Amino acid sequence: MMLAAARRIVLMAVFIFGAQVFAAQGGQGGWSLGAFLGLVNSSQDQMNEVIKRANTGANGPVSTNQMNSAYELAPFLQYRYSGTMFAVQFRPSYFYQKEDGHGSNGSYGMSVTGFTLFPMLRLYPLESDIMKFYMQIGLGYGRVNGEINEGAGNSVKFASGAFGTVVGMGAEFCFNPSHCLNLEGDYRYLQFERNLVSTSTGTLPDLTNTTKGQEVEMDGSDLSVRMGGLMFMAGYTMNF
Repeated sequence: MMLAAARRIVLMAVFIFGAQVFAAQGGQGGWSLGAFLGLVNSSQDQMNEVIKRANTGANGPVSTNQMNSAYELAPFLQYRYSGTMFAVQFRPSYFYQKEDGHGSNGSYGMSVTGFTLFPMLRLYPLESDIMKFYMQIGLGYGRVNGEINEGAGNSVKFASGAFGTVVGMGAEFCFNPSHCLNLEGDYRYLQFERNLVSTSTGTLPDLTNTTKGQEVEMDGSDLSVRMGGLMFMAGYTMNF
């Protein structure tokens, strides 16, 4: 019985200590600046199909890799409401995804780049002086630019815009009240179903429409791209 009582005392002490360590601090409001850099698991399925067809076509095989991941750079400005667990964050970002290669007819390259702006609501349910766990959700807008290059003089460029959503969670590890490092995982839905051709040269046999001002098409349907997927980000935060 004495051993059981001792165990209960130890468990209670651990619980009380944990509650004190991770109690919501609230009241530490103010502005923050920072930036994230990370990888986006964003597979461009239809553009990957173009690469597959080029590998088995008359000008194949080609050395262009499949488009399955992208880089993203995202600075941010945040305001934490004093005395609460809530913060609002404005996060623009630059998305970069590109694969280059060659075939018997010259270079074969694919790219998807663009900008996003996502206002987000962030919640800090657990935090201490050195560690803060958070969850976030946001609604925003993205603008995409794409290019498909199938050999010398055969290319199409296109662009589009769309609204999307993002949800995620992460943690801040603070060296002092002003400087913190972040690790974050998110999922963003940002799909571009209709992409208008801005410039087109030559002939692209794997696309069925590349007329300027119209939707770029593959197999008679609109070619879609995305700037979404699972996101793994690392960042730095400076609190004022």
